[in-house]
Amino acid sequence: MQTIRLRITNARLAYKQPDGRYELSDTPVTIHATFLDIFHGWKMDIPKDALVIHGNPPGFDLPDEPFLTPGQYAKFFNDQIRSWCAEANEYHAKHPDAPLYEILELIPEDEPPHSHHDDPPGIIY
Repeated sequence: MQTIRLRITNARLAYKQPDGRYELSDTPVTIHATFLDIFHGWKMDIPKDALVIHGNPPGFDLPDEPFLTPGQYAKFFNDQIRSWCAEANEYHAKHPDAPLYEILELIPEDEPPHSHHDDPPGIIY
Protein backbone atom coordinates (compact mmCIF):
# COMPACT_ATOMS: atom_id res chain seq x y z
CA MET A 1 0.00 0.00 0.00
CA GLN A 2 1.32 3.45 -0.84
CA THR A 3 -0.07 5.75 1.80
CA ILE A 4 0.55 7.21 5.23
CA ARG A 5 -0.73 5.31 8.25
CA LEU A 6 -0.66 6.43 11.89
CA ARG A 7 -1.48 4.93 15.29
CA ILE A 8 -2.72 7.58 17.70
CA THR A 9 -2.88 6.58 21.37
CA ASN A 10 -4.44 8.63 24.15
CA ALA A 11 -7.01 10.05 21.72
CA ARG A 12 -10.31 11.34 23.12
CA LEU A 13 -13.66 10.90 21.44
CA ALA A 14 -17.02 12.57 21.92
CA TYR A 15 -20.09 10.40 21.35
CA LYS A 16 -23.43 11.56 20.01
CA GLN A 17 -26.20 11.36 22.61
CA PRO A 18 -29.89 10.62 21.89
CA ASP A 19 -30.71 14.34 22.17
CA GLY A 20 -28.15 15.16 19.44
CA ARG A 21 -25.49 16.63 21.72
CA TYR A 22 -21.96 15.17 21.88
CA GLU A 23 -20.49 14.09 25.19
CA LEU A 24 -16.73 13.75 25.77
CA SER A 25 -15.64 10.30 26.91
CA ASP A 26 -13.25 10.05 29.85
CA THR A 27 -11.66 6.92 28.40
CA PRO A 28 -8.65 7.39 26.08
CA VAL A 29 -8.70 5.27 22.92
CA THR A 30 -6.26 4.21 20.22
CA ILE A 31 -7.10 5.28 16.66
CA HIS A 32 -5.62 3.97 13.42
CA ALA A 33 -5.67 6.61 10.68
CA THR A 34 -4.98 6.10 6.97
CA PHE A 35 -4.34 9.04 4.65
CA LEU A 36 -6.53 8.52 1.57
CA ASP A 37 -5.33 11.45 -0.53
CA ILE A 38 -5.10 15.24 -0.43
CA PHE A 39 -8.76 15.61 -1.47
CA HIS A 40 -10.35 13.02 0.85
CA GLY A 41 -8.11 13.38 3.89
CA TRP A 42 -7.94 10.70 6.57
CA LYS A 43 -9.95 7.56 7.21
CA MET A 44 -10.09 6.66 10.92
CA ASP A 45 -11.36 3.57 12.70
CA ILE A 46 -13.83 5.31 15.01
CA PRO A 47 -17.55 4.65 15.55
CA LYS A 48 -19.96 6.48 13.23
CA ASP A 49 -21.52 8.33 16.17
CA ALA A 50 -18.16 9.66 17.44
CA LEU A 51 -15.99 12.70 16.79
CA VAL A 52 -12.26 12.94 17.51
CA ILE A 53 -11.74 15.74 20.02
CA HIS A 54 -8.06 15.16 20.87
CA GLY A 55 -5.86 13.11 18.55
CA ASN A 56 -6.81 14.19 15.05
CA PRO A 57 -4.27 13.43 12.33
CA PRO A 58 -2.68 16.50 10.74
CA GLY A 59 -3.58 18.33 7.57
CA PHE A 60 -1.00 19.02 4.89
CA ASP A 61 0.34 22.08 3.14
CA LEU A 62 0.70 21.93 -0.61
CA PRO A 63 4.10 22.61 -2.19
CA ASP A 64 4.86 26.01 -3.68
CA GLU A 65 6.47 24.31 -6.66
CA PRO A 66 3.72 22.85 -8.89
CA PHE A 67 5.96 20.60 -10.99
CA LEU A 68 7.46 18.09 -8.59
CA THR A 69 8.15 14.48 -9.48
CA PRO A 70 6.01 11.85 -7.70
CA GLY A 71 8.98 10.98 -5.48
CA GLN A 72 9.42 14.65 -4.55
CA TYR A 73 5.72 14.87 -3.65
CA ALA A 74 6.07 11.74 -1.49
CA LYS A 75 9.08 13.25 0.31
CA PHE A 76 7.21 16.56 0.73
CA PHE A 77 4.27 14.85 2.49
CA ASN A 78 6.45 12.40 4.45
CA ASP A 79 8.63 15.25 5.78
CA GLN A 80 5.51 17.11 6.95
CA ILE A 81 4.14 14.08 8.80
CA ARG A 82 7.53 13.33 10.41
CA SER A 83 7.86 16.93 11.60
CA TRP A 84 4.26 17.15 12.82
CA CYS A 85 4.47 13.86 14.74
CA ALA A 86 7.82 14.84 16.29
CA GLU A 87 6.32 18.12 17.57
CA ALA A 88 3.16 16.40 18.86
CA ASN A 89 5.21 13.71 20.62
CA GLU A 90 7.49 16.33 22.16
CA TYR A 91 4.34 17.89 23.63
CA HIS A 92 3.21 14.42 24.79
CA ALA A 93 6.53 13.96 26.64
CA LYS A 94 5.70 17.05 28.73
CA HIS A 95 1.96 16.29 28.97
CA PRO A 96 1.45 12.50 29.21
CA ASP A 97 -2.35 12.81 28.81
CA ALA A 98 -1.88 14.30 25.32
CA PRO A 99 -2.15 12.07 22.23
CA LEU A 100 0.92 10.13 21.09
CA TYR A 101 1.47 9.63 17.33
CA GLU A 102 3.26 6.62 15.85
CA ILE A 103 4.05 6.50 12.13
CA LEU A 104 3.24 3.02 10.82
CA GLU A 105 3.79 3.67 7.13
CA LEU A 106 4.98 6.46 4.83
CA ILE A 107 4.64 6.92 1.08
CA PRO A 108 7.60 5.29 -0.72
CA GLU A 109 9.80 8.10 -1.99
CA ASP A 110 11.38 6.03 -4.75
CA GLU A 111 8.09 5.18 -6.49
CA PRO A 112 5.11 7.30 -7.51
CA PRO A 113 2.28 7.28 -4.93
CA HIS A 114 -0.25 6.43 -7.66
CA SER A 115 1.75 4.51 -10.23
CA HIS A 116 0.16 3.10 -13.34
CA HIS A 117 1.83 -0.33 -13.20
CA ASP A 118 -1.53 -2.10 -13.42
CA ASP A 119 -2.94 -0.04 -16.30
CA PRO A 120 -3.72 -1.89 -19.53
CA PRO A 121 -0.98 -1.78 -22.19
CA GLY A 122 -1.18 1.10 -24.63
CA ILE A 123 -3.07 3.50 -22.34
CA ILE A 124 -2.12 7.13 -22.98
CA TYR A 125 -2.22 9.85 -20.33
